[in-house]
Amino acid sequence: MDSSKNRHSFLAFVDDEEPILMEIPIDFAKNLWGDKIPYYQTVEIRDGDKVRKMRIRKKNDGPVFTDGWMWLVKENQLKNKDGVRITAVGQLNFEVLCFKDLVCKNTYITAQVECDYGNCVMPDKFYPDFYGNNFKGGMAKVIFGERFWNVRLEGGSNGGYFTDGWEKVVEELPIDKYYYFVFTSLDLLSFAVSVFDPDTGTEVFLKKSTADDDMIVEQKLPADVCEENLEGNKKHVSIPLVHFQIVLYV
Repeated sequence: MDSSKNRHSFLAFVDDEEPILMEIPIDFAKNLWGDKIPYYQTVEIRDGDKVRKMRIRKKNDGPVFTDGWMWLVKENQLKNKDGVRITAVGQLNFEVLCFKDLVCKNTYITAQVECDYGNCVMPDKFYPDFYGNNFKGGMAKVIFGERFWNVRLEGGSNGGYFTDGWEKVVEELPIDKYYYFVFTSLDLLSFAVSVFDPDTGTEVFLKKSTADDDMIVEQKLPADVCEENLEGNKKHVSIPLVHFQIVLYV
């Protein structure tokens, strides 16, 4: 999966101390705008049926959404630590998903650090709201980029979680335990999973290598690296016994 063909997005959490703005990760900004961040320009953010106008300003040498962000937080009744996923659909156009208690309709946020003992736990609110109390689970498909795994989904009145097969997913994907996952249900037993950097919140993409069946994690661009300087500066790091590669830009 080529990141240039993907709609870049980032994941962030509401901060009660600064509800009037949302910081834009520098690596996300570099991927979208290069060195020409459109400070002081107006952007449009689609929030469900609404299109909200905001402005990009500079704070602490980085871009933020403001002049309208507070209304998005208030009208969606977002509280501290509720999540938002912002996706670029153009240079000055975005879409937002708002996660209350880590859930947004058929989508939810979790973190690898929450997945202990070979299980991946859903937020408390998701399973009963999405499946009801009578659905007992089954063999599910979880899709990361161009690969998928069959994992057993179990649940009931106490919530849902992935069990048999999840440990294999963790072993075969070269991702740190602190990465965030966004699960989107495609049907009752199929989920597309997006992966987000734990430090910046920027989405990373998993794809197959053209050379073999290795997987590649496309990491974020360092803030001081321009895309035109990347050619010839890729470092391939092979991981023994696991058929993956990590492509890092230095």
